[in-house]
Amino acid sequence: MANLTCNGTPFGACAIRVAKLDAFGLPMVGAGNAYVTNAPIEVKFVKSKTTGTKFKQNDGCGNLKVSIQQPDQVDGMTISMTLCQLDAELLSFLTGGELISFGGNVEGYYEPALGQVSGNGLAFEVWAQNWTGAHLNPTRPYIRFGCGKTVWTAGDIDLKEAIATIPVDAVAYESPNFYNGPFGDWPLGPTGLGMDRILGWFYDTAIPVASCEPIAVPAS
Repeated sequence: MANLTCNGTPFGACAIRVAKLDAFGLPMVGAGNAYVTNAPIEVKFVKSKTTGTKFKQNDGCGNLKVSIQQPDQVDGMTISMTLCQLDAELLSFLTGGELISFGGNVEGYYEPALGQVSGNGLAFEVWAQNWTGAHLNPTRPYIRFGCGKTVWTAGDIDLKEAIATIPVDAVAYESPNFYNGPFGDWPLGPTGLGMDRILGWFYDTAIPVASCEPIAVPAS
């Protein structure tokens, strides 16, 4: 089996796609249940760890006899994302806030109530460019990263004499029901169980087209 990943390097954050989940973590099929944007500036996956316990035993003269260092364990992951557009529809998807509309057009956004957690969470995907040396990989120009379930909160907005950026943060969870993704285009892997880990990625051939409105999640 040839290793097609040995020469690739991810660069940038080109697009993200989120899809609503039901109470069981399954993607919600139908119109208005997903959103695509090309507005990310940065997407950072931050793993948390439990430090392995160290045990040691000295003899009666203070000489070290036994020393055991248990390994650290990854126990979770958060996502820090910065956007370059104040997109009410996207923020509503991410944080559960409410849209402000006039004449059938979305023109604003209300933050969720204090203490409110955003619904059942979202499946989350982000595409980076895939560079090989000094050029994009000609056959697989992107690398897709994905999380089966994420729950988001809005960050701080800083208005000053500078271009404002929009931070949002999430906690990521393993999801056995992510399977082959909301759009049925994730590899199932050798076990046939799909992507059930806290984070996965694979080399991809294209990125989805950004939308200024929610899109449908197809039946899979």
